[in-house]
Amino acid sequence: MLTPSALADALREAVLAAQNAQEVRAYHRKRTARSDTQRNEDLRLALARVKAAMKPLRSEIGRFPKYHPTPDNDERKLRIRTASLLLQKERRKLWKMILRTPPEEGLS
Repeated sequence: MLTPSALADALREAVLAAQNAQEVRAYHRKRTARSDTQRNEDLRLALARVKAAMKPLRSEIGRFPKYHPTPDNDERKLRIRTASLLLQKERRKLWKMILRTPPEEGLS
């Protein structure tokens, strides 16, 4: 179980990663071509930051069954789940913007 200060740091990092992802998406949405290498590199970096921010939250979500049902733990679970949903939403949006190579002919 994360200590209160570690949880606060993890939640802060989650919010900052989501904000960074939103800024990267907003910057590259209409300004750059889908094939631009800088765009794809920025999107991949933002995606990596989201993934890193999700790791401690995912670990804590796995510990939810061990929590005793108290109002403090219920609030803690809600804060973690909210941050997790925010990161998942941003991860999906970033993933949609990244240029992926089309499948080769005959391999479908």
